[in-house]
Amino acid sequence: MPIQLDTPPKQSLRVVAEAVQKLPVVAPSAAFGPIHAARGPVAAAAAHRVYQIGLEDVAQKRGLAKKRFVGWRYLVFDAGDSAVAAYIPSSHPTRIGTSASANAGPFVDGTKRAIAYAERLKVVKAGKFNLSVLHVPGLYVMALWLRRAGDPTRDLVIPIEPKPAFLKKKNYSVPGFLDEVAAAAAKVLSYKTR
Repeated sequence: MPIQLDTPPKQSLRVVAEAVQKLPVVAPSAAFGPIHAARGPVAAAAAHRVYQIGLEDVAQKRGLAKKRFVGWRYLVFDAGDSAVAAYIPSSHPTRIGTSASANAGPFVDGTKRAIAYAERLKVVKAGKFNLSVLHVPGLYVMALWLRRAGDPTRDLVIPIEPKPAFLKKKNYSVPGFLDEVAAAAAKVLSYKTR
């Protein structure tokens, strides 16, 4: 079964389109490929919720209990299949602000590749998963969080490239992922106390 997408607030598509139209047109770059704002029709796809976890919560192994919903993120494609990500901050899944940010950084292509990888997994094909993103800003970690409908013990986490070297596997259970990031978070926090 294909990955399921949560339904974002209706007005979010307008906010996303406005953000994308404000991006400057940029020539292709060696680092990121063809980065540009689409000036024609765009398609917003793969709307997903974004959750954030702080370093202290990760290091103290509080699991996902302390995650915070922080907004909606879209992949936006133009006719040439170039993508940007549009992010609308929010404190609640049914409400959004009136502005969005858009970027064409490395996590955009990484997200496309992570979704394509997830869709090839047998467990994903056989189950029903909803797409979200987990973000641990203090570790520069973004990961797909595939929430298994009816059975959160079988959720999957897929780190999005570029990912830190300590995330060696392509996919994790939630406890496995949290163990990996907890060790890294504890190390980062130990530097703050020196």
